Amino acid sequence: MEGLADLHGFVMDDPSELPVMALSRPAAALQIAESVLETATDRSERSYARQARGIALREIGDVRSAVAQLRIALRDASALGKARQADVEASLGGTLAFAGRIGEALAMLDSARAKARGAEGARIGVRRGALLRLAGQSDKATIELRAAARVLGAAKDPIWEARALVNLAEALTDLNRTKEADHALIRAEKLQTAADLPFEAAMARQIRGLVAALEGRIPDALAHYDVAERDYATAGARPADLSEARAATLLAAGLFRDAARSAQEAVALLRRPGASPSYLAHALVRAAAAALAVGDADAARSAGDEALQLFIRQHRERGAIQARFVIAQARRARGERSRRLLHVLRDVAGAAGQRRMPEAVAANLLAGEVALDIGDREAAKLHLGRARRARSSRSNLARILGWQAAALSARAAGRPSRVYAACEEGLRALETHQLTLGAIETRAAATTLGRPLANMGLATAVESGDPSAMLHWTERQRATLFRLPPVRLADDPELAGLLAQLRLARLRLDEAEQSGGSTQALEREITNLEQAVRRRSLRTAAGADESSGSGSADTELGELFDALGTLRLVELFVLDDELHALVVTADSDIRHHVVGPYSAALRSAEYIGFALRRLWRRASVGRARELLPPLSAALQRDVLGPAVVDLADAPAVIVPPASLSSIPWGLLPALHPRSFSVTPSAATWLAARRARPPTRGRVLAVAGPRLRHAEAEVEKVAQLRPGTSVLRPGSADSQSVLKALDGVTLAHVAAHGRFRGDNPMFSSFVLDDGPLTVFDLQKLRRAPYRLVLSSCDTGTLSVTGADEVLGLASALIPLGTAGLLAPTIAVVDEAAVAFAMLVHERLADGGSTADALRDARIASNDDAAAFAIAHSFTAFGAA
Repeated sequence: MEGLADLHGFVMDDPSELPVMALSRPAAALQIAESVLETATDRSERSYARQARGIALREIGDVRSAVAQLRIALRDASALGKARQADVEASLGGTLAFAGRIGEALAMLDSARAKARGAEGARIGVRRGALLRLAGQSDKATIELRAAARVLGAAKDPIWEARALVNLAEALTDLNRTKEADHALIRAEKLQTAADLPFEAAMARQIRGLVAALEGRIPDALAHYDVAERDYATAGARPADLSEARAATLLAAGLFRDAARSAQEAVALLRRPGASPSYLAHALVRAAAAALAVGDADAARSAGDEALQLFIRQHRERGAIQARFVIAQARRARGERSRRLLHVLRDVAGAAGQRRMPEAVAANLLAGEVALDIGDREAAKLHLGRARRARSSRSNLARILGWQAAALSARAAGRPSRVYAACEEGLRALETHQLTLGAIETRAAATTLGRPLANMGLATAVESGDPSAMLHWTERQRATLFRLPPVRLADDPELAGLLAQLRLARLRLDEAEQSGGSTQALEREITNLEQAVRRRSLRTAAGADESSGSGSADTELGELFDALGTLRLVELFVLDDELHALVVTADSDIRHHVVGPYSAALRSAEYIGFALRRLWRRASVGRARELLPPLSAALQRDVLGPAVVDLADAPAVIVPPASLSSIPWGLLPALHPRSFSVTPSAATWLAARRARPPTRGRVLAVAGPRLRHAEAEVEKVAQLRPGTSVLRPGSADSQSVLKALDGVTLAHVAAHGRFRGDNPMFSSFVLDDGPLTVFDLQKLRRAPYRLVLSSCDTGTLSVTGADEVLGLASALIPLGTAGLLAPTIAVVDEAAVAFAMLVHERLADGGSTADALRDARIASNDDAAAFAIAHSFTAFGAA
């Protein structure tokens, strides 16, 4: 032929290049192959075109059609000699493996290899090695693939050498030889990039992500997947296994909802006609694990059962082990505690251990737990002993499980001191893991990995009746974000550009909504931009200054007692759906109270929040004012209970569980007349107490756009505090506000706010050029020492991880904000101006934010609007 050209401008003079092209640019190769098959009559040309068509169809997910095309190609190749026949047999063998027909695939590859020698034989060896690995024989696969890579390197065949190295890396990964795997992948990617093979380079990069995830390098893994996705798109492909791989990493990161979405996306792609049942089985296992993580044991069991049947039909023992394990996890999550389940876990743990699968540690740990549940101490000792070996693993995540097994063993033996020691070591491994993460969100989510350890320490302390130990273990599991070095976003042009685009899109959306214009396109644009911002953030690794230090600034009781003075600290914690309270005083006294069911506290908080929101609707004021006193009394009973008697008349610091952080605490009868603040942990409060205001006492007042009372509010603040810098609408853009906020002593922001429960990192207040988000605030070198946010629900915090909070406060407090006053119930009213003046008058007199809020509450008792505003605010911190 004169030459083959496709619509993308590729030209090739030799049809034999088409099958190679199909691996790197399947969409383009498919178009060329279709063109050849329409016009060519030469059997050789048609054989290559059919082969390319089959490979391309396989790579874009239509495995059934791919097998049919390759069988036709093989008929043509049979008349062209053994070498040609062997090449097509090898392609067909690999594709049959995708279809889950492992035995037939191996036979086809053996037939092909018998017909070829030298480099041709090595190329078939690459496919055979990949198939051995798929069949669970990774040790044999590494031998075959290393030999093939050596022959192909000597033959100066970089394309097939790279393919050998990629498959070798996957086999090495199965054997937990991740360092060797990464070296092979780096070499392969260099060869593929030099040969301009974007699809195969993307595949190598995807597997590098898997290797990074196995080593606990979550940001690196997510970064690799993003590069792979870009390169796949260049090649015109969207492999489902990329979504499955990303789901696995998101699970390890504790981002369970994201993992579930990614796994479901993979399953949906693989349920299309012709898709690979081999990949579908893996995706179903991942979807089952994600369903378990979000608490849907029934969905997990269903997906696990389907995956197991697929693996059994495909004679893939390694995959079957994974499916059996996730089914066992689902059975336990549904409440099963039986010897039958123990036997299943025993078999899974043994088989996984023989194959050096990462599931072996978790399976032994779960087997040990089930054995303890049914009273089989010998079995528990055996399985927990095996899981304990992971304490010396290179992976932080495996070490956490190993120490959990050690703590369980000690607890079963009645050795509380050893329980505490093992839990401490496990949580240190968790902190080390958190310090590798450069995003607040991933650090917070990772705390779920340590929840069993912290709960075990806390349960042991409660059983021992030791309030000091209870305080230690309550502190140990909460607000770790505030104990670790703060996350500061580096100067990242890509992220800065995405945030600027997001602000502009949001601004255009607001304008369209006000004018009644169409918003669908803008809403889609904002969704895409938020996804891009979040992805960029999640793949941010910790900086050198962040990953140094121990990150374990535990509360020192002596320092806490000294700092309290006349204050009473009330630390609330939850254990087995029971709410407890610890009341700490400066005279080294810690009193423990059992408050009552945690579920009752959550219900009371929900009811009173609803009533307070009704109070904003003037037509309902009378009814709401009637409802509030009994609801307030019920809330106090359910969240403080008998601990109220230990408060006396002293000011207080409240340390609630994350889920109670945003309730209207000022409505509690015992707290209404007193000065009190809310803090994520006692350690956070101590850090805020130690903080010193900037030497230059600068004050800033900011008025956002489209808020009727904002300008009047900031003018009043400026009149009360001469020398205040004021940014009004027209000059209050994000860059100006961030620059002005950095390092001020006191800032007051009157602007519309948005709390984003679906993703609190996008919580924001609105400026001239759009929303200023939590991501933006992380750019501050030092947050305002004191900050008053006077509108909407900008103080609301979202619960994540084990007992973490995310929102504006979670970004500002670690960066230096010692006192934050913000509403947790939405407020937009002219009465906010009067409230702001009461607050700033008290602050100017030397009071704390807690003192200022107390005085505003007391002054508002006779005015419904003022009452609602004052009780919608919470004082966070210690200043």
